[in-house]
Parts: sequence; structure tokens; C-alpha cells
Amino acid sequence: MAAEPEGQAEHRHRPPDASCSTKAGGKSTRVRGCKVLTAGGFTGGPSERRTGTYSVAGDVLTIKWKIAQTWTEQWYVRKSPDGKLARLDLKRSTLATHGYGYGSNASYATRRAMSSVKAFPSSLRQDLTSWAGGKLVRSANQPFGLSSFRQCSGTTSCLTYLQPSSNSACQKEGGCPRYGGGTKANISSIQYYLTMISKTDRRDTLWHWCTCLAMERGQFCYTGNSHVKPLMQIIDDSGAFRGWVGAEASFSTDGSRAKDMLAVLRISDFR
Repeated sequence: MAAEPEGQAEHRHRPPDASCSTKAGGKSTRVRGCKVLTAGGFTGGPSERRTGTYSVAGDVLTIKWKIAQTWTEQWYVRKSPDGKLARLDLKRSTLATHGYGYGSNASYATRRAMSSVKAFPSSLRQDLTSWAGGKLVRSANQPFGLSSFRQCSGTTSCLTYLQPSSNSACQKEGGCPRYGGGTKANISSIQYYLTMISKTDRRDTLWHWCTCLAMERGQFCYTGNSHVKPLMQIIDDSGAFRGWVGAEASFSTDGSRAKDMLAVLRISDFR
């Protein structure tokens, strides 16, 4: 993990309550009580409306968007074993290079509360394609430890998880020369926050950052370019939660595109 540059994000929620966070520094089993951040603009209503036409031939969905430039997408449509969810695998696009998608008969206003998310009985795994430091990186079939998250009893719209350590992130050479993994302090924990954005649609957000980065700055809540990941819940035909599709949108403010952290991802039981 490289040192994280200053970035753009916005506050959304008050800090999670004491049942799932702490106001104390140092070692703890709970995340720090910080206001959860997400990508700028994600908390407001949609600011764009796009129209187009679509057609389905066999298992291929084709979408032609009506914008100033040519934008055509094709997706393979794969049905889940229970027939309640469709997964969209990107075949080609004239503008995009990577993407993930899902579809069902559930309305956009259908969402599941964080209590239902926490109670999800199946395992979730993550596929992610990211661009950082001028490199394209792919990771697939990574377990997403939903069972490790705490359900907040007061701030019920939030789940939290303090990952005790990491073998690769939050290291001495990754921006934490005094406190990270491999130093005398050897702190490589990660603060995770999973929060609802809207009660009326499927927006959630995932926020995480290395504890040592805040310590390097003498801060309680890290103000650098932390990982902000806007998410959309995946809901199947029966209205059940099946995971998320999302993006990382962590932009550097120093003008260096090499320091941006951008990604598309899916976290689901059907991949």
C-alpha cells in the first residue's frame, strides 16, 4: 500500500456509537469513532439522466446510449442457480474497459437494512479491478468477512470492523515508517466502516483506512486520501440481499493521476 495522498471525500454520517466504535486511541478491538466518509456527490440525488435502447439476443444484452459520442455496451447475461438474479459480465464497451452488473425484478427503492445485511447466511466473495500508481491490478475470489463486522446498536445504519493486522497493507514501506507493520510499533490494523447512505434506495458505502496512517499524522481520524467505495446493494427477485456492486473513487488533489485510487468491484454470493 503506497502512502495515500490528500483526496476528496465528504462526510455523511455521525460517528458510529460506542457499541461498535471507540473514542480511545491505541490498541482496541473496535474501530475509531469517526464520521464516515464517502465519495463526493454520492450522498445527493442523481444529477444525470441518460436514455438509450437495448436488445437481447440469446444471452447477450446490447445497450446503445443516446449521448453526444458513440457509446455501446454488450453484456453476457448469466442467471443464478435459483433463477432469482441475473449477473451481467461485460463483453465489450466503446467507452469502458471493465465493469460488473446485476439485475432483477426488484425496484430500485428495494433495499435491506444493515441488520439483514449482517444476518446474510451465505458467504460473500469479492472481485475487483483497480488502477493505482499507474498500474492495473485485478484480484478475484477474495473472501469478504461480513461475519467479522459488528452491528451498531445505536447507529443501526452502520456496521464496523477493526481488522487486527494485514500482511501487505499498512506496512513500514507503505507510508507508515514509524508505526506500520515491520516497525517497532508494528501496527498494521485497518479500520472498516460499512454504512447505509439512503433509506429509500440501494446506496451504501464502504470506508477503510490504515490505523498507522492516522498515527503518522498525529490524528485520531485519518484525513488523507482514504479508501471511499460507493456501493449499490444487489437485490434479487424475492427482495433478498445478495451483496454489492461498487466503485472506488479516491482522487488525489495534487494533480497527479498516478496517486488516484480507482476501482470497480463486486461483492456477492453469485459471481
